[in-house]
Amino acid sequence: MADYMKNIVMGLLKRVFKIDIKGIQLQNKVLSDKTKQLLEENATLENKDNILIKENTVLQNEKKRLLDELNSNINESQQLQESVSSLKQELTLTKEKVKSLELQSQNHIIEIGKKDNTIKELQANIQALESVDEDNERISDEQMQDQIDSLKMQYQNLKEQYDSINKKYKDCKAEICTKDAIIDILNKEKVELQNKISGLNKSVSTIEKDNKVKTGSEEQKIIVGEGSMITIGPIGNTDLGYVDKTKRTIDTVIDTDTGLEISARDFFAQPENAIFKVRTELQKSIYLRKPKLVCKYCRQAVKISGRKIERGKASFFSHFKDSDECDYKTTTGRTRRDINREKYARCNEGERHKRLKTKIAELLEMTPGVSDVKVEKNIIGNHPILNWKRPDILASFRGQEIVFELQLSTTFVSVIAERDLFYRLNKKFIIWVFNFDEQDEHVNLDNMMAKDIYYNNKMNVFIFDREAQKESEERGELILKCNWLKADGSWEYLNENSSNGLGGTFVCLSDLQYDSTYKPYYFDAEQRYIEAHPEFQSKISDIEKENKRVLEELDELWRQKQEDLKTEDKLERLSEAFELDAIMKSTQRYVIGKKDGKCGLITFDGEIRIAFEYELITPHTGWYEGTKDGLHDLFDNNYTLLNVGIRRIEKFNPIGNKYVKETDGALLWGIMKKGVPLTPACYSQLEIWSSDKIIAMRNGLYCIVDFQGNEILSNYDYISELNADNIANVKCDGCNGFIDSNCKSLKEKSRRLDNGMEKFLQMDKWGIEREDGSIVVPGKYDEIGSYKDRLVGVSGVSFSIIDEKIDADCPVKVEYISRNDRKMLIFKLGKREALMNLRQQNKARNLGLQPQNMKELYFSFVNVERSLLYLSAVPVRGEKQQIKIEDKDIPFGTIYTGRFLYKKKDGVIIRALNGIKIFLHSSNLGKYTVEELEKSKSITLKKIGYDQFYKKHIWEIISILS
Repeated sequence: MADYMKNIVMGLLKRVFKIDIKGIQLQNKVLSDKTKQLLEENATLENKDNILIKENTVLQNEKKRLLDELNSNINESQQLQESVSSLKQELTLTKEKVKSLELQSQNHIIEIGKKDNTIKELQANIQALESVDEDNERISDEQMQDQIDSLKMQYQNLKEQYDSINKKYKDCKAEICTKDAIIDILNKEKVELQNKISGLNKSVSTIEKDNKVKTGSEEQKIIVGEGSMITIGPIGNTDLGYVDKTKRTIDTVIDTDTGLEISARDFFAQPENAIFKVRTELQKSIYLRKPKLVCKYCRQAVKISGRKIERGKASFFSHFKDSDECDYKTTTGRTRRDINREKYARCNEGERHKRLKTKIAELLEMTPGVSDVKVEKNIIGNHPILNWKRPDILASFRGQEIVFELQLSTTFVSVIAERDLFYRLNKKFIIWVFNFDEQDEHVNLDNMMAKDIYYNNKMNVFIFDREAQKESEERGELILKCNWLKADGSWEYLNENSSNGLGGTFVCLSDLQYDSTYKPYYFDAEQRYIEAHPEFQSKISDIEKENKRVLEELDELWRQKQEDLKTEDKLERLSEAFELDAIMKSTQRYVIGKKDGKCGLITFDGEIRIAFEYELITPHTGWYEGTKDGLHDLFDNNYTLLNVGIRRIEKFNPIGNKYVKETDGALLWGIMKKGVPLTPACYSQLEIWSSDKIIAMRNGLYCIVDFQGNEILSNYDYISELNADNIANVKCDGCNGFIDSNCKSLKEKSRRLDNGMEKFLQMDKWGIEREDGSIVVPGKYDEIGSYKDRLVGVSGVSFSIIDEKIDADCPVKVEYISRNDRKMLIFKLGKREALMNLRQQNKARNLGLQPQNMKELYFSFVNVERSLLYLSAVPVRGEKQQIKIEDKDIPFGTIYTGRFLYKKKDGVIIRALNGIKIFLHSSNLGKYTVEELEKSKSITLKKIGYDQFYKKHIWEIISILS
């Protein structure tokens, strides 16, 4: 039914409206097929379009890669140019140094000169490469690589030649220093040998002269040593017919060994060799604190002397300079007339002394309980040092021996003390007896000598004057007048210090008290005196302590003497056992002897510790030195061999010694302490530099060595002496600087930055430190300056970005060189060059600045990959330093829409709708031109990357709306 109705309608339309429905259907089918075909063609075209887009992206990336390669090639070319320029400067400096060397170094300088033409050709090639403009003209990769490889090869060859020449120069310098040191050492040895030869010639002449003038005249005898007599033959150099006209102050001395008086005139009439033997004995006795000859008047040691106008001739006795005062000491200032008058008085006193001694002895013979009275009888002591004394009178009273010493004139406290000590040691009582008759104008109880006696005798004083003598004769026994000092300092009995006015009470021997002090007394006034004068107790204690000390010292001297005797016995036995020809030196540990002309060392145990093979063995503190064949062997304190074959040893205070040893054919120095080497023999020079350091030279370079042998500084080109401020100039690796006495490098210059930090120069290297002195950047760069928020450090021809952030403008020191073909200014920066482009020149000119005359500039642009440094006259504060963004701030794929802001040399700036400025590099413009972007209404950008070095986002254009 439906088909029927459809056919009716179609027939009606065809007849009435003349519409062919089937035709329309057929056309509609045709159109439908055509539409389908067009859709398929459209899909194919879309696929082709996508493929073309991808190909375009690939081409863009390839273009970028080619541009990067081109930039890299240009960068390498620039580096090679700078390297060659630096090498040329270093070669020029090397020429100036090498000129001072000998012919071999000069030949090397000529070779360097021959390379100048090659360097100029390289410079021409590099300048041709540099002329490539910043529009990045395309050049053949293969051609560029060939040029780079060629430049690298030529640079490597030049560097190898320079290293070789520099090594030869240093070797020549070290060799010259070593030869100079050897010459100095040999000159010193030559002078020493000449001195030795001169000394030997003089000795030979003297021996020959002595042999010629010896005669067979009568032998003479003189006392030397411990009172023994030795016979000495006369010598012929005594002037014949010599008349002794010497005027002597000391005309008589006493031999302490025999007690005999010796006339000065008779003594000096002996042959000269006999006099000088006694002179030697005198020096030994004084060293042992046991004088042999003493002055007759003061009992102090004397020496044998001669006048300055008769050097070498001994002609009189004299006191020692630091001896106590004596009337006959020539340095007292007294006239010869005064001294002679005193001598006459002494002679008169001697007669009175003998008379009184005789009288007291006679009275003692009459005294009950007294026996065995002797006048001037020698007493042999129990102690070996104080071995004898000769008192005026010796007597025995009730089983105790008493000595009487008459004191008629002044004497020294040392004489009084020695006698007191001697009699106390030998348990003999001593009574000092005064007599001032006929002498009170010179001596009285206020005299210091008198006080030395009674202050040490319970304040008692004993007097034998005319009154005491008369009383003794009447009573038929020895009677003395006794007085004592009271607490108030006055005498118990009136004492007028005159022949008839000496106060006191008459006492006999039985009235006296005898105690352990061995000084008899009548009344103990000391206790009362001490109560009134407490300070006196300390003096008494001091005296007792001194007596105890003297006794201990005497015991020690005795022990030492016994040890010496034992040592002598051992030496005798060792000498016989080892058949020694001579003993050169001996101690309590060892003996250095000579056998068959060779020296060796033997211990007292009888062991040979250093063999008999040395010409000389010298003991030092803690070590020994053996010499043979002009070389020295060293031994430690245990006789262990430390070092052999040392050529020379010198004192090197305060360390010890320095020594010379042959090393690889050269004579070099080392230092040692107690024979132990602190350093090897490796230095051509050693000198004291400071209180605890040495300056040395090794292989032509300077070093600083401490007193323990450690090198603190090494391989310096130069180190000066310390100046008055303890600062030295130094040079190391071509860099100059200063160090203090602790070898700490000092800062030479500094520049304060606007953030408070300091840029400092140390050893020709720059660094950065904070205000507190802490180091931000160590001083190791030829120059250092700020760029963005970082620092750029320049070392040689290279430079790098320092990771340390610094918020300050830091300039660099420059020196203008010239202007290149592209009108850029060229500056010397450290050991390399830096440029200033036209834009920065115009900026400086607008500010009224002339960069050519400026000594400090700032970095305006840095490219590490291309090794480019650009400068500005003022700190740069543009977008490059204001934008501080990181990769994470804007994710990849982010799309921004904005408008063109302004054009830059290498791109354009787009301001986004949110206000931020976006830099679009010219390499990322794609199919668009700058003019199209400038005329557009809007620009859509997409982030496709991030530049780590420049810290910038990389964008590409998606579309523009015109």
